[in-house]
Parts: sequence; C-alpha cells; structure tokens
Amino acid sequence: MDEEIKSGLVYPCDYPIYIIGPNRVDFRDLVITVLSDHIEGFEPGHLSEHPSSEDRYISLSLTFLAKDQEQVDNIYRALSSDSRVLMII
Repeated sequence: MDEEIKSGLVYPCDYPIYIIGPNRVDFRDLVITVLSDHIEGFEPGHLSEHPSSEDRYISLSLTFLAKDQEQVDNIYRALSSDSRVLMII
C-alpha cells in the first residue's frame, strides 16, 4: 500500500509507456523482446509506431495492464540498459 501512495497508482492498472530510439529493425526487436519478457500475453501488434519527421527515430508506445510497480521498474531497467534506447516515458 505504501508504494501505491508514493506513486499515486493503484495496481493493477493501465500503464502507458513510450520508448524512443533509432528507426531500425533491431531497435523494434529489442523493445518487443523486453516487453514479451515482462508482460504476460504481450502481442507485438499492439505496439504503436510513430516515426520522427526525418524518419531517423521512432517512438514505440503501448498501454498495458501493469500488475505492480516492480513489473514497471523491471521493464524500465531492461530497456534503459541498452544504448539504443534514447528515452522512456
């Protein structure tokens, strides 16, 4: 309960995540692998893709049912450990 008070979230809840990186297949593959490892029933087709105006970068977004803060933290840690990930929101 203390974690819920600190974060303002009550789990389980819908949780949006945006991952920004280079517009390359290996970046998409990385994001899909991480999300598949941490979100039960994850479907790559649910990812939304938004390329930058010059098509150099891409934002991949997804809203998923987060079980708890630990799951969210694990996703952020796994994604941010790769240098291709420029930003996670």
